[in-house]
Amino acid sequence: MNPRYGHQYQGGPPPQYPDPGVLPGVPPSAAGYPGAAPPPPFAAPPPKPPGFDVEAAQAADAAAGFADAAVRRGFMRKVLLIVLMQLVVTAGISLIFYYVQPLKLYVRINRWPFYLSWFLSFGMIIAMACSERLRKQYPINYVFLAAFTIVFSFQIGVITSYWDTQAVLTALVATAGVVGVCCILAFLTPLDFTKLRGFLVIFSIIFMFAVFFALIIGFMWVHNTTIVIISAVAAVLFSLYLIYDLQIIMGGKTYQLSPDEYVAASLSIYLDVVNIFLALLTIIGLTQN
Repeated sequence: MNPRYGHQYQGGPPPQYPDPGVLPGVPPSAAGYPGAAPPPPFAAPPPKPPGFDVEAAQAADAAAGFADAAVRRGFMRKVLLIVLMQLVVTAGISLIFYYVQPLKLYVRINRWPFYLSWFLSFGMIIAMACSERLRKQYPINYVFLAAFTIVFSFQIGVITSYWDTQAVLTALVATAGVVGVCCILAFLTPLDFTKLRGFLVIFSIIFMFAVFFALIIGFMWVHNTTIVIISAVAAVLFSLYLIYDLQIIMGGKTYQLSPDEYVAASLSIYLDVVNIFLALLTIIGLTQN
């Protein structure tokens, strides 16, 4: 009697029963029972070459990280310096339009200089966006950026000539405050505004359609309240764009610009600041008058 299976042999060799841990047709190495062969180990890292210095390799990696950080800091300094120079040029040209009375009177009576500067600046932005040479190749990129700054400053000078001194100065102070808050949010907070890129695009498209319909309605019924609301939304939109553009030049976020794109980065921040100023100038000028 076999005590394991509970029946008696009638003679001859005892029958061979399969082990319950082994499946028919499956090799023992794949059965997974305690006596199976162990699975093959993970591939070991390649051995270090003779004379390999681990500390020197770690120091080289740290130096590369510091080098990248130094390149990013230099990129930020270059961009902000270019933006500062653009703003100085814009302020100087605007003062010419503001204090030279014959020029101020001419651009108020004749609208073609404003429309010409608007179309030129818009076309130059499209050209820069489509041409990598205009953005990266030195010295063409600097020449193109200087030309755009002069053309756009002409447009800003024409706009500021319509407002009085108090409104312009108040708008300048308000713009400085808004830009300061945007810089604090961009550099000193852990919030990643670069993730809002899709939201900003959608918001911009909706805003442009709203302005288009407001202008159509405005031809039939002009009201300062509509213009103030549009300007307030524009100030918020360009403030978000300013924070976004500051963070993509500082790096370390979801999206960042290459250090070769310093002209495009300068142009983006410059347009953000100027458009914030124009929106605040419109709000302040209309509420004061």
